[in-house]
Amino acid sequence: VRHLMTHSAGLPAFERFFLETMDRDTIVAKVLAAPLDTVPGARMVYSDFGLILAGLIVERVTGERVEHFLEQRVFGPLGMHETMYRPPAELLGRIAPTEFDPWRGVQVRGQVHDENTVALGGISGHAGLFSTGRDLARFARMYLNQGTLDGVRIASPRTIAMFTRVQEPGFSSRALG
Repeated sequence: VRHLMTHSAGLPAFERFFLETMDRDTIVAKVLAAPLDTVPGARMVYSDFGLILAGLIVERVTGERVEHFLEQRVFGPLGMHETMYRPPAELLGRIAPTEFDPWRGVQVRGQVHDENTVALGGISGHAGLFSTGRDLARFARMYLNQGTLDGVRIASPRTIAMFTRVQEPGFSSRALG
């Protein structure tokens, strides 16, 4: 898991699954079957595969979809009521457009930017989460308060220290969280 979170798992960076299929189970199977590019821990290469797998691990361990887990365990308790996957249409006026996507033929606004996450149903461990400045400030305050905000503990001070410590200083400045 540490290798997945620091992009040092040896996994490929990216593949255009969305051009082959829009089926979540097929994409998950392809990610799980992907061969390593290099030995884990040898180098840092940003990998969508690794964070897709991290989201799948959350789902397997908790028995919940990643979006429900995050809402119940992080966003809800922190009062982050404007942080979510797949925002409803009534919020579109508050969401900045990100690009004109030639694959979809539309100006992307209120939809995940990443095409593979579109194919995964708009929810993934590597993309698709929308938030506001207010909610992000609440999340940052929780980190600055050693895992607690407004009397709610999300993580221990030890976990926050581990999340913010550089993991592989020899070749990367990545932390876990």
